[in-house]
Amino acid sequence: MEIFVNNYGDEFKFTKQKDGNILWEGPFENCKLGESFVNPPGGPCIKVGQMISHVIKSSDFNDMVQGFEKIDGGIIIQTNKSNSIKNSIEDLHQKLFSEEYCYMFVSDNDPWSEEHTAKLNRRRAQLGVSPISSGGSTSDNLSMEFCEREIKAAQSNEDTEYTKIMLEILKEIQEEKLKLDEEIKARSAVVKGIDPEDPRTWTETMINNSYERMAAADRWELDTPMPFEDFKEQLFSDKDFARSHAPRGKMNQDDYNPWAT
Repeated sequence: MEIFVNNYGDEFKFTKQKDGNILWEGPFENCKLGESFVNPPGGPCIKVGQMISHVIKSSDFNDMVQGFEKIDGGIIIQTNKSNSIKNSIEDLHQKLFSEEYCYMFVSDNDPWSEEHTAKLNRRRAQLGVSPISSGGSTSDNLSMEFCEREIKAAQSNEDTEYTKIMLEILKEIQEEKLKLDEEIKARSAVVKGIDPEDPRTWTETMINNSYERMAAADRWELDTPMPFEDFKEQLFSDKDFARSHAPRGKMNQDDYNPWAT
């Protein structure tokens, strides 16, 4: 907290809030107030874009002004640090509850598996958050409120009853992401020991699986795949075509499933 005495001898009190904003209290009678400034008679005049420390001469308030909100008992100075907290809350929410951002890829008509939905809801139950449907929908905003409590507790160097559980779940999520990244990398890597531009170095199994992968992609897009013989002929006559269809991942195996990659 900082007390500032203006040119008229009036005292103004500045108090930092947990959300990163600053409460400005004092006599605001006849104060000039606009969207981008607050100017009480005798000062201090504070404007959007200023560092508060430059105005009230206190190094404890190195906060950039981004806006004002008039409330009973004073004015809330919105700062860059309050935006930082907001961004931290949103970042934690995206990491911890990424399932709530999958509405574009999943729906009640094309849901997650029961196993996957149950796994998500076990985690959510551990955190005291309401379950999510197999279509990716929620009935409330409890998960965002959870993240807001955790970030504000962290800002105060405190733990909540869920902090330890949350950190363990975040670690699990990170490990799962790393494993998935490794699997994607392995699936996209060209099979070892072949020349991706020369199908003569591929086995017949690789050629067949390469065609099945292309055909699966075409069917997914509701297109009709080119005949196998035409595909094979272009492989051997066009190096660019061969390179783009070179066998990758497990395409050297007889039990390769093109729909699983």
